[in-house]
Amino acid sequence: MVELASKLAARELSLSAAELVDRWKERRRFQRKPVLLAATLETRQGTLQCITLDLSLGGARIQLHEKLEPLDQVTLALEKFGHFPGHFVWRNVSEAGLQFTDTPEEIALRFGPEFLTE
Repeated sequence: MVELASKLAARELSLSAAELVDRWKERRRFQRKPVLLAATLETRQGTLQCITLDLSLGGARIQLHEKLEPLDQVTLALEKFGHFPGHFVWRNVSEAGLQFTDTPEEIALRFGPEFLTE
């Protein structure tokens, strides 16, 4: 525990636990919606199969096993919603985060109002 505390900024050491939790809360711009949708990923290397784990107006979290690098340009194709160009912003062993390049307004039109309110 001493190592963790030593990594915190000095001003954060004086905060209560509740204040720390609030400060470290997820600060995503768009709310994620958990989904489980088969999808294809169009890449420079060809078309890959993947599973979409969550969606937002800003991007998606997908599961795939092929190695792609951050900033690789791709297009996520979802049968129900259409094609979403974007690029990878993070990657681990089996999942990747995709940031859409279309505007949130364009994405919202493709998802439809029922998707955003469910």
